[in-house]
Amino acid sequence: MSDTRDVLLELCLRDQLFCSLYRALLRMERVHGAPAPQTIWVEALGCMRRLSGSVRPDLLAEGMFADLPVVCALCVNAVVFCMVMAGDMGHGREVSALKDALCRLLSAHGELWAELFTEMQHSEAEEERHGNHVRQCDYSLVEIPVTERVEEDDVHDVVEHLVDITLGMNNPQVNFGMELVLNRLNVVCGYKYNSCLERLMKGTDAISTQAHSPRQVGSIIGTQNNYAALPPEVSMKQLNQE
Repeated sequence: MSDTRDVLLELCLRDQLFCSLYRALLRMERVHGAPAPQTIWVEALGCMRRLSGSVRPDLLAEGMFADLPVVCALCVNAVVFCMVMAGDMGHGREVSALKDALCRLLSAHGELWAELFTEMQHSEAEEERHGNHVRQCDYSLVEIPVTERVEEDDVHDVVEHLVDITLGMNNPQVNFGMELVLNRLNVVCGYKYNSCLERLMKGTDAISTQAHSPRQVGSIIGTQNNYAALPPEVSMKQLNQE
């Protein structure tokens, strides 16, 4: 296990919900090749932030896990659902609709979800047997654990350089692919690369305009096409800004 992974794990272990789910997530890593529990946790925290900022979190959730590998998507979905339940966010229609949407997505995984659910029950029961109970918490406000803070500026410079290289290739398809990658990185890292992502998207728009892409259309239909061409998280973020 790398030093960075150790540090991130220690940060995550400060949260009791993570501890209550840890054994189940660890088994999914060992048996089914899921990412490490701490990686799943960080991804789920990023999802919670996005959901909390959406006017329709239930619809956002429908496509939130689409670009993740199946086992990873299941684990992140399950952790997000547990975070929502632990948050006790109330009984409004938005929260109920979000819970329903998350449940539908989980159920679609069939036997794999049934296996994970059983493991989660056992994991939580083991923690409670030792007096460790999950407390109410609004996970949309929890800080996303970040390691190696001293080197954040260096990492940001690398991301900026990657954007420069991508824009220099003058290829819309390459830009779209980089948008997907950079957007996922941005979510996992707590939206630290918003400026890089926005610069990349503006550059992509400029290239698309030159190539007479539908993204240049200024009508309402054109705007909707713009959103549809992007990952769900980017599209919703742009929609909120407008």
